[in-house]
Amino acid sequence: MDAGTADCLVKDIMTRKVITVGPETTLREVARTLFENHISGVPVVDESNRLLGVLSETDIVAAVKTYERKLNMVFPTPSILSISFRPDYKEREMAQAASEFQSLKAKDIMTREVYVLGPEDTLQRAVLIMNSFGVNRIPIVEDMKLVGIVARADVIRYLGTAEPSCLVEPSGRKT
Repeated sequence: MDAGTADCLVKDIMTRKVITVGPETTLREVARTLFENHISGVPVVDESNRLLGVLSETDIVAAVKTYERKLNMVFPTPSILSISFRPDYKEREMAQAASEFQSLKAKDIMTREVYVLGPEDTLQRAVLIMNSFGVNRIPIVEDMKLVGIVARADVIRYLGTAEPSCLVEPSGRKT
């Protein structure tokens, strides 16, 4: 950065106590974690805190659509086959299917290819990645291990509490 501009690094605004889930965590547990912590996504890590992927509300909704298509193949509407289902039979089957869906594991639907940054990367770079690729959170890794996360909310909080000059690239400088 120029002499007149303070360095704004992701380590200065990242959340260090990251809420995570393991790859074997069920979707039911993930959904509860998201809801109870008022967050929209979580990193998926192994026992050594190595990042395996990210699981977001968007991933869950996409999985619901995919699962719904599968269910429609297994339990077609009565009009397709001219079969009359007993209402209680279909309700039981749908309840069972919903239970199976909630039992899917984080590893089954998480996004595996994730944009990551290091603690020394600039906030400007984080914002560029968020805007360019439509991501809401960027895991921060060091030595292959998760050390923090920068979410859009962190950027907004920073903008509300600090001088946002580091978000604007000085003229004539390339990053």
